[in-house]
Amino acid sequence: MNTRKFTLTASVLLGLVGSASANEGLQGANTVAMGGASVANHEDNVGIAANPAMLALKPRYDLSGTLFGQLDGDLGWNLNAVDSSKGIFAFGAGWERVIVNPPLTDVDLPGWTTPGVTPTNRRKTSIFHVAASVAAKDRLISFGISGTMGTVSHDRLGKQLTGDLSAGVGLRPSETATFGIVAHGLLPIESPERIPVSTVLGARYGLEEGPSVGLDVGWQFEDPNGLGLITRVGAEGAVGIARPRLGFSYDGPERQAAVTGGIGADNAAGAVDFGVEVPLGPDFSGKEIRGVLTIRLRT
Repeated sequence: MNTRKFTLTASVLLGLVGSASANEGLQGANTVAMGGASVANHEDNVGIAANPAMLALKPRYDLSGTLFGQLDGDLGWNLNAVDSSKGIFAFGAGWERVIVNPPLTDVDLPGWTTPGVTPTNRRKTSIFHVAASVAAKDRLISFGISGTMGTVSHDRLGKQLTGDLSAGVGLRPSETATFGIVAHGLLPIESPERIPVSTVLGARYGLEEGPSVGLDVGWQFEDPNGLGLITRVGAEGAVGIARPRLGFSYDGPERQAAVTGGIGADNAAGAVDFGVEVPLGPDFSGKEIRGVLTIRLRT
């Protein structure tokens, strides 16, 4: 008999690297701690953004809310829900609001300035997510599509429309193995928050209440330097209620690698997870560290 599960998630992200985008949307502490590997994760609402096909591979009903911010004033929040408890269809929806203050670039600099006054560069993003998925062959395989639409309000460049379209496929040949493939950036809307065209393959192996490993490998096709490789790998252990996690990620287009880790406590009543991402590089100052705290309640 399928168990109907309700999950409430509250996350606090500290020290976001750069500006938040739809690529980072809906990630919880468990995903961040495992290097961001999520394309084959069928147990988390991150599938709305990472791979919509994952939503239909397991019967569940999840509702989550997230709050994130960092010491320099960047902050945001989101609400999202997934329902795959009825038949072979699954639906997900979410909304996120992100406020960031990125460094000024040549494009952002105004044509004039007031002496003694530093120009502001605040960017406010509001994005709506919707996703739908359908499973076949007793949830052996699934297909999904998701879209985002929203606005970016920028101090220097004004208000712009942003959006994206993603499509994915999921495969769960056994209780322990899950595979996925997804394509992002299929909607040609030009904006600061647009996700470039990319394809990512994912695999996950492990027990639902035990150890697991995850791997994402992909390529971003719009990288002008031809280094579009995307790699994310993570592992989760299980020692009683404890869930230790480690991970690594490499973003070729951004020339950025990071190590990740975290710890969680999980039982029938819910979970508390903490994750951290530490970028690697000669310019590391400590302010780039990203931390995530997630609280989940189940009934």
